[in-house]
Amino acid sequence: MPPSATIPSARRRATLLVLALLLGLAMLILGANHLVHRAGADQVEATLQAWQDQDPDVPGLHLRWADYDRDSGDLQYRVRYVPEANSLPWQLLADLQGTNTPRLETSGSAQVTTRGLVGLLGTAAQVEGALGVSDTWRAILPDFEGQEWLRYHVNVDTRGRHQLVLAGLPYEGDIMDDRGKRTGETTWRPWSLETRLASEDRIAHLEASLPRLWLREQGGELDTLVENLTLRMEDAFLEEGLLTLGAANLSVGQFSLEDPDNTLVLRDLAMNWHNHRDKDRFRDRMDLSLGRVNINGDRVLDEARLQLSSDLGFEPLRDLMTLSESLDLEGDLSQREAERLAAAFTTLLRQGGEIRLEQLSLTQEAHGSFKGHAALGLTKNPEFTLGGELQQLDNLYGDVRLTFDEPLAQSLMERSIRAQWPHVSEAHVEQMVAQQWREWSAILGMMPFVTAWEDERITLALELEAGVLKVEGRQVMNLRDVMGMF
Repeated sequence: MPPSATIPSARRRATLLVLALLLGLAMLILGANHLVHRAGADQVEATLQAWQDQDPDVPGLHLRWADYDRDSGDLQYRVRYVPEANSLPWQLLADLQGTNTPRLETSGSAQVTTRGLVGLLGTAAQVEGALGVSDTWRAILPDFEGQEWLRYHVNVDTRGRHQLVLAGLPYEGDIMDDRGKRTGETTWRPWSLETRLASEDRIAHLEASLPRLWLREQGGELDTLVENLTLRMEDAFLEEGLLTLGAANLSVGQFSLEDPDNTLVLRDLAMNWHNHRDKDRFRDRMDLSLGRVNINGDRVLDEARLQLSSDLGFEPLRDLMTLSESLDLEGDLSQREAERLAAAFTTLLRQGGEIRLEQLSLTQEAHGSFKGHAALGLTKNPEFTLGGELQQLDNLYGDVRLTFDEPLAQSLMERSIRAQWPHVSEAHVEQMVAQQWREWSAILGMMPFVTAWEDERITLALELEAGVLKVEGRQVMNLRDVMGMF
């Protein structure tokens, strides 16, 4: 037999070797992929078990039970929500359920997809599911059209950059109490929340929206409407217990609150804020703007703006906030608790700090405006005490400058008089406003801090330096003397 027929050529041997290597590599990849899938399923089971092992009486979201099919990825579960005692959700649920231990339970289903080796590059698993309208939900909100109230999608990332998308379903109908009695009605449009983590304990981006929420108590005692609410946050995390925000924005298109006697309507509310730690300081800034404000049908304001900033010691502020969260500040504090709170506040003040009202403006198109800025600071003083000697006032510094139009001040006076004496005639109200303004004008005319009064526009300015009150650099009085009078 010719050699060419019995001995494979070099090319054929190379081809067979490559095929063998490819087959081996494929088997290796398939085996590794299977192991990664199995490891992912193990992690899902471990996470569910750890969640289920949590103390069921601690406030938060707890897993009652879960059935997870490793092969198909199907997950059936039931969760229970226990609100923080005396929080707003606790109060609402306690009233509706008629109990001091309010809880909400709901069942859900999900499809868990592990991604094998591909997931090692990013998304290790995907979870897609929904929460059902359970018996406890139906008891309070009986008019849900379907069997679900929330749908969600989760991407689990190997680097901790998890993503969560929530889509809430709408509702329109009654609100019931624990006896099955109608207590009011509510409507909300489909709402959403989307968040992406930068790491396990840091939010890279969060965005939430609620187009409309309307709530009315039985009998019309209270009627509340919120429209076009949006919330955005960037780079949010807890730094030693203090919430740090790279940027945050809250906006509300309209908010209205009505009861049988009063009506309040706010439009175009927007709030922007951010803060950061700078070595041993914590710096915070907030910007609030507001459009038209109506009270009982009257236009009170057409526009408002508030800019506020602060500079405080990081560690004492952190300790004060931690202590405050552990105390019931709305109740009666024990002597020991009050002393601890005073000590923490004293430590904060000893580090020095500043609160600055960078801008305050109120505009009423028919009557003028009010504008101003102010600042109050305390220099660092390790010996400072809350009940110390008056010379400690020398550590205070600041300034204030206000400008307002006479017609606006008179308009506010008129509103105050009408609120106190609603049955007084129009002519009498005008007389009372004129009399009050004459009295106020006489008092303002004697005040040294009134620096200008021209064309019905009044300007007030005052400075505080080393415990001395000044007006445009001129010393007016010593703050120690003023406080000594009290």
